[in-house]
Amino acid sequence: MEFEFRKNILLGEYYASFNMEHAVISRFLEDEMGSDRTMIEQILQLLQSAYQNQLAEQVWHGREISLKILDGEVTVFENTLMHLNHNDFEEEFELYESESIATCGLDDFESVLIQWQQFTRN
Repeated sequence: MEFEFRKNILLGEYYASFNMEHAVISRFLEDEMGSDRTMIEQILQLLQSAYQNQLAEQVWHGREISLKILDGEVTVFENTLMHLNHNDFEEEFELYESESIATCGLDDFESVLIQWQQFTRN
């Protein structure tokens, strides 16, 4: 998973750039986490719970983007995907959906979140 973090020094805003396959993780970090240390710590604690019991599904619901953790994998997805009827518009939503959901390993996601936490402290 390739990514890059940037900061707009004038506005004090943080940005994350991921490849298209993991684009929703960028929005998760920017929109749901930002530089909110408490929120980041909550997600890190959720990840620790997932490490301790990988067979139990862990879920976190954000305002626009949510997480599901199961079997050592983290799925990041836009909440709108839960409300769409895919049967009616399956072809039309393929590209949209590819940018709205991403899966990665628990270790990789934890590493990204820790790096984001460190980056936003500056």
